[in-house]
Amino acid sequence: FFSGEPLSGYLFVDPLFVFIPVIGFMVAWLGIRWYLSHFKNDSFVLSVPFALVFVVASYAAFFVAMMGYFWNNAFLSVLSRGGENAGFASFGVALEFVVENFLGYLLNSPFFLFTLSLLLGWVSFVVIRRYWPNDTVVFS
Repeated sequence: FFSGEPLSGYLFVDPLFVFIPVIGFMVAWLGIRWYLSHFKNDSFVLSVPFALVFVVASYAAFFVAMMGYFWNNAFLSVLSRGGENAGFASFGVALEFVVENFLGYLLNSPFFLFTLSLLLGWVSFVVIRRYWPNDTVVFS
C-alpha cells in the first residue's frame, strides 16, 4: 500500500463482500435446520460424505458456469471472424482455457469464500448438535 500499489481484494471492490461469510454461514445453518425439521429420519445431511459431495458439487457447478461463460465468449469471437463450425472450434478453446485457469479463478472468486462459509456453517451445526442435542434454543 505504501509503495503506491492500489488497494485490492474484494473488500475494496464492493464492501458488501464482507457479508459473504455471514450469509453463507446462515444459509447452511438455516437450510440444515429446515431440512431436518421436514425430513426427521434423514440424517445424511449431518454426515461427512454429504459435506464432501456438497463441496465437490459446488466446485463442479463453478466449473460448468466458467465453461458456459468462456464458451459463449469464444463462440461469439469465432462467429465475429466469420468462422464456420463455431461451436466445435470454440468448445475446444474454451475447455482448454477453463481447465488451465480453473483453480486460479476459483481461489480468487467470492464463490470460494461462500462455499467455505457454508462448510463452516455445516461443521458448526454438526458440532453443536452432537454436544447439545436437546437444545431447543438452537434447534427450534
